[in-house]
Amino acid sequence: MNDLVTLTNNLVRGFAKALGTEPNAEIVAYVKDGQGSLPGDGACLLAWDANSIHSFVFDTTNATGIRGASDALKRLDDRLLTGTGLELDRNQILFAGGGRGLAVVARADVDHISQRLHALFAKETRIATCSVESAPIVAGDYSFGDQVRALDQAIAQSRLLTGPDAEPMVPFFAARCGVCGRRAAAVKIPRGTSREERLECEPCYRRIQEGKKNVRFQNEPTDYESIADNVKGGFFAVVYFDGNGIGRMILNLQSPLDYAAFSRTISDLVRDAFNSLAVGYGLREEGGDAPSAKGSAYQRPICGGDDLVAILPGDIAVPFARDLLALFQHRADGNPVLQHLGVGKLGASAGVAIGHAKFPIRHLLAESEALLKSAKKRVYTKGADGRKARNGLDFGIVTDGSPRIESVEPPRWAARADDFILSGRPYSLDEFARLSSRFRVVRDAARGIGRTQLFSVADYAQAGAAQLRNHVLYQVGRREGWRDLICKLGSSRETGLDLEIALDKEKCMDQIAPRYGGLRVFDLADMLDLYDHWREPDQEVSP
Repeated sequence: MNDLVTLTNNLVRGFAKALGTEPNAEIVAYVKDGQGSLPGDGACLLAWDANSIHSFVFDTTNATGIRGASDALKRLDDRLLTGTGLELDRNQILFAGGGRGLAVVARADVDHISQRLHALFAKETRIATCSVESAPIVAGDYSFGDQVRALDQAIAQSRLLTGPDAEPMVPFFAARCGVCGRRAAAVKIPRGTSREERLECEPCYRRIQEGKKNVRFQNEPTDYESIADNVKGGFFAVVYFDGNGIGRMILNLQSPLDYAAFSRTISDLVRDAFNSLAVGYGLREEGGDAPSAKGSAYQRPICGGDDLVAILPGDIAVPFARDLLALFQHRADGNPVLQHLGVGKLGASAGVAIGHAKFPIRHLLAESEALLKSAKKRVYTKGADGRKARNGLDFGIVTDGSPRIESVEPPRWAARADDFILSGRPYSLDEFARLSSRFRVVRDAARGIGRTQLFSVADYAQAGAAQLRNHVLYQVGRREGWRDLICKLGSSRETGLDLEIALDKEKCMDQIAPRYGGLRVFDLADMLDLYDHWREPDQEVSP
């Protein structure tokens, strides 16, 4: 618990700095408990939150511009976390990340620090704005937790009244930016391998210049072929990861120490879990932030607090999201700071949208966000078995003209416990781990029975459980490969043929359409959707 002791001492110094006094027992008590009065002339809590981080980062579909916007946001968060950008002692910053934060400042400095925040956002991003609210720390019935909740509500109201980022109108006679098409052009500069000149607005120009600092982006790729799983027209994916109920937990914390410890711990858990997996999947070099020279490219446009958006090759995105959920859960369960704070079992959800390298990134981001909401519904809604899941995962393969997730309700939510459904999405983490195990068996079996036969089985499943069962029994009676597959799909059967299982109507049905969350699911349909978009970290990259 040395980290908590160090954090306590730092926060005590930060509060003393804001109060213009020396550290004392009263400040220590307030930092630990969030109750009582503070000495000196008083201090204020100052909170800020960027109005639209996603709109800022994904303001354009230009891949290099998105990387540059992400780098600018990371640089901004670093300056806020250390206090240098606000002319504050770093110990006065309780938390900063993902465009939001909380600090303790002297009452006389509130206006100056607020102006510094707005100026810093304007300087680093050119267009992103933030909402800033402050409240004096007062003694009496109001605890630290009460004041943080009040600040959160004030920021939400301020954002609603002031609107999103600054977008100046473009006069009819002005040329528009050739990248975003939303702002007036400011510069004309040669771009790409052809060196053809292009009009760009100031924000897009700065982003692209920032993004080109990485050697992989010197030629300024505008789409995602450099990240896609196949350079000759492959797929890429947007993974949207978010903790479950984290914001509510933060607002219920009652002391500065608990708030700072919890917020920083969650942010570190998400970032470190992603970095560990990125190394394991060959996306980045160990011990550095640069993409792996031998592996695939990737981008992590947003990573702050419990919020993470990553752009990955399409074939690894779903297994990566599964492993990210599992690793976050494992590390959260064993984290001593969270255990000390008495935090229960933390979970997270992820939405994965996979599209062609030429598919617009903004649309894919919107799809992943909708899939994340679907995954969270799996967490907050009881299933047919009467239980809620700890983690949720939903995915979708997006092609031109395919229906969006908002317009298609997953079968799970309309089904009863005795129904047979063709998809188990969204899955809990435990369910998806089971699906992954079965998927490996099916892919191995496909080498012997043929991939076409698997798709024909899915066609029979459309006609209902009875037609599916009869067709599978027919295949089992004709082919040894099918008998082997049905036997191996059972968790207790690893090798060998067992005709008793393979030819029994009910047992065969349990193998080909097991129960997930109390519902009988033909999970082969979900496997076939992902068949060309699934590569485990130990699999070789396809040529």
